[in-house]
Amino acid sequence: MRVRRGRHHDQSIRCLWSAISITIWGFLFGCAVGPEFVRPQPPEVMRFTSEPLPPATTGGKQEADRPQHFVSMQAMPEKWWTALESEVLNDLVDRALKRSPTIASAEAALRQAQETAAAQRGAFFPSVQANYLPTHAHVSRATSSPLNSGASVYTLHTAQLSVGYVADVFGANRRSVESLDAQSEAASWQLRAAHLSLSSNVVNAALQTASLREQLTATERIVAIGTQQLKLLETQRRLGAAPGAAVFAQEAVLWQSEATALALRKQLAQQRDLLAVLAGMLPSDFSPLTLQLSALRLPDIPLTLPADL
Repeated sequence: MRVRRGRHHDQSIRCLWSAISITIWGFLFGCAVGPEFVRPQPPEVMRFTSEPLPPATTGGKQEADRPQHFVSMQAMPEKWWTALESEVLNDLVDRALKRSPTIASAEAALRQAQETAAAQRGAFFPSVQANYLPTHAHVSRATSSPLNSGASVYTLHTAQLSVGYVADVFGANRRSVESLDAQSEAASWQLRAAHLSLSSNVVNAALQTASLREQLTATERIVAIGTQQLKLLETQRRLGAAPGAAVFAQEAVLWQSEATALALRKQLAQQRDLLAVLAGMLPSDFSPLTLQLSALRLPDIPLTLPADL
């Protein structure tokens, strides 16, 4: 008996082979639905200001006040504060980066994002599950034993092994991995941003503390000189060589200097507490900062974009 194959049968065969071909193509080439990301080109410019900058700044008379040169397209070092050449500042920033809870939180978020991406990447491989379940049972003697030996106590061992694989034909898993990798990269940049923010705050607080301490030293010197002048004027008034108005004027100047010194002491105490917290320490455990502004070296200024395009 001869069987005639109709048109519908041939179409079914072709559809079946088409589905098999698409599946094999997905296995071999791992196609993914969606456009590929293309990185944009950076702008082709030589400067980023409306007017050309001078080659260097105007320096002072001291060695620390040397001119700062503008360097075009120079990369900013990761530890930019080391360019100031201060061991006290370097130790303070390193201690803050090691003890900061903000940095620890950002590092934990980065590890979480990396582990999540690694777990999603495991979907590319087959999954294997094994299970072993021993069962110890006792059958009542009143009923018949399920064993040929007639024993009422027996142990049943059940072992299972399953292997599964999900074909990523249309690239859904690939796109998921790309998304999680992007989130991991974003977490790494957030960690770098936390490093930059903390180091900038520590350096600014340290410089402000050193500036306030030097201002307070100069103000206390002014108060000491004003006190001596007031004593001299009081002596001259008693001898009739100076009027009382001069004494009152000197007292007003002295009181104003003392008020300035009190405000500077308050600001200095606040800056020390802020610096201690930024360094990850309690104010009671923080030793006074010995940074001197005159000991800092002004580095060259790089002319570059703040971020890579």
